[in-house]
Amino acid sequence: VGFTANATIPSPNLKPEFVNTKEVGLEASFMKNRINIQATYFYQNNTNQILQVSQSSTTGYTSGLANAAAFKNYGVEMDLGLTPVVNIGKGRIDLKVNATYNDNKVTSTLGNVPVIIGGNSGFIQLAAGTPTVNNIAVVGKPAFEFQMTDYLRDPANGKVIVDPSTGNPTQSPSLITTGRTLPLWIVGITPSYTVGNFSFSMTWDYKGGNDFYSGLGPDEDFAGI
Repeated sequence: VGFTANATIPSPNLKPEFVNTKEVGLEASFMKNRINIQATYFYQNNTNQILQVSQSSTTGYTSGLANAAAFKNYGVEMDLGLTPVVNIGKGRIDLKVNATYNDNKVTSTLGNVPVIIGGNSGFIQLAAGTPTVNNIAVVGKPAFEFQMTDYLRDPANGKVIVDPSTGNPTQSPSLITTGRTLPLWIVGITPSYTVGNFSFSMTWDYKGGNDFYSGLGPDEDFAGI
């Protein structure tokens, strides 16, 4: 009772996937290495990417492996390091700041149609309060977007249509595609204090420019919490 057959089947026509990367960078230091700057521009062309795709369970498998999509990533990575001119107490304070801007776009998909990339088996709508949530690859869109359940909305103003008899919002009969899943910006700030051979540091991270899905509410409903 503790075992099950593998529910993923690979395509018999799998080809190797390739990632072609081009980078150009700049590194500079000022004031006797108290200010250090690094910046890198990168461009990645990802072809024949082997991804787990959802398929009908009537085939005997809920998902397959295929050369499902090609996409490109491009952006800039930046690092700034600052060391104070004078020490503070018996130690010194250093500051490092890094920022990455990474944009991406799907350039082709399997059969040139939108392809659901994983996620489906774990987030199929089982009840009115449990939405369907997929990752989906659409040509010309970010790699990747959410495909998910939404409310039925008034096309004139976008407001949710409420059922007049129950007072509950009305569910849309079709899924929508919206929101990129990966952040455009990742920023990190790391201050540190060093005394002799000992150092104490902490890091603050920021990620933005993307959407985030949380299934906490539906999961609690399903478990009766």
